[in-house]
Formats: sequence, C-alpha cells, structure tokens
Amino acid sequence: VFVWAFTSLWHAGVARWEVWDGAGPRRPSRIFGLGLGAWFAYLRLSLTGFVVFMVLVTTVSSLGFSQVGAAIGQAREGRGMLWLAAMLVALALVKTFVWLATLRGAWELARPAAGSAVLAWLRGLGGVFIHPIASFLPALVLGLPMFLLAEAPLVLGILAPSLRFGVPAWVVTGLLTLASSYLAVALYQAYAPLSEVAGPVE
Repeated sequence: VFVWAFTSLWHAGVARWEVWDGAGPRRPSRIFGLGLGAWFAYLRLSLTGFVVFMVLVTTVSSLGFSQVGAAIGQAREGRGMLWLAAMLVALALVKTFVWLATLRGAWELARPAAGSAVLAWLRGLGGVFIHPIASFLPALVLGLPMFLLAEAPLVLGILAPSLRFGVPAWVVTGLLTLASSYLAVALYQAYAPLSEVAGPVE
C-alpha cells in the first residue's frame, strides 16, 4: 500500500512539475508538493488500471482454462497446451497494454483541462493503440532493464549465498534498486512527448 501511494505521489509530482513548472528548480520538495495536489486523482487513475486489469485477467483466464480443461477431457493434451500458451501470451499483452495505458494516462491527467482519471486512462489507452510502436519502444528499451535490475538482487542471492545477508547484500541491493528507480523515472518521462505533453504551460 505504501509503495502504491508513493508511486502515485511521484507520478503526480513529476507530471505536474513538467507541465506546470518545467522551467523551475528541480527540488524534490517542489515536485512532491505539486504531487500532493493531484495525489488522489492519480490514485484513482492507478485504481482504474488495476480494475481493468483484473477484469481482463479474469475473463481471459476463465476462457483459457475452460478450453484447456475441455481439451484435456477429450484426451487432446496437445490442443490443451496450445490453449495454455495462447492464454499466457494474451495475459502478457493485457498486462503490457494496461501498464502503458496507465503511464500515458498519467500525463493526460496532468493537462490543464484534464477531466476524470477514468477519461485520462481511456485517452492513454487510445494513445497506445494509435501509436503502438512508439508506446512499446520505451517499455522495451527502459522497462525491461528496469524489471531485470529490480529482480537482480533475488537472483544474485540465489546464485551467491554471500549476497543474501549482511553489508554486501545491502550495498548490492541498494545500488541495483537505485539503478532500477532511475530507469523507472526515465521510462515515465519518456511518455510525456508521446502524449504531446512536454514543457511548462504557456
């Protein structure tokens, strides 16, 4: 819950600072102060994405598992495996589209005449469909390394027992988390020009 609340806060702060005060000083107090004013709206935006994600995941999983069960019941395990693979691909696409729509929607919500969080999310989703390559490219270039760096401490702890506990583990985890956080901010800001939001309001 804390991570969710803090992520919504810095998303709101960075977007509003970029749109409203991009020429001003880059002080964390200024960014977080701007974020507090729209914090609840960004919580609603992320909640919208979460609800859409859960509805789609439930629908796709129900359909997929019903087809897998039917195929296995007919002793057609090969067909069942194909349905299972198709379901996993569909779930990955659902997660990616919802995530990108939320990122773009966060910038839409920072517009001076932005409406509700739901409408901002829908505009973000529309932007993903209108510009799919431009939307997926930052996620591939920045998002994939971000996730790999975030999961690296766990993998390193499995491969090297000395990195599971103690000062070395804290140092390595801290550096990898810092690098992952840097890519997270860079990824988020990459969607400002895609959403035609860049620079302070004139």
